[in-house]
Amino acid sequence: PPEVVGCRVPARPEGPAGPRLVAHVAAKAGVGPKDVVRFCADRIPRYMVPDRVELLDDLPKTATAKIDRAALGRRAEQTAGDTPR
Repeated sequence: PPEVVGCRVPARPEGPAGPRLVAHVAAKAGVGPKDVVRFCADRIPRYMVPDRVELLDDLPKTATAKIDRAALGRRAEQTAGDTPR
C-alpha cells in the first residue's frame, strides 16, 4: 500500500513445510497485516505473497543506513511462533 514506508521480505525456514516469506513492514498508522497481504495478492503471484506480516514502527538500520538484516533475523526468530498474517 502507499502507506508503507519500507519493507523487507526474506524467506525464513519454518518447520517441515519449508521456507516461508516473512514481510517486515514499516507503515503509517492504520495499516494492518491483512491490508499488506490484500495489496500484494491483488498485484503479484500467490507464491510471492508473504506468509506472515510483521508490522514495525521502523526498519532497523546499519551504520551505513541500510536495512539491518541481522536485526530482522533475530526478531523473526523471536516471533517465529506467532500467528501467521
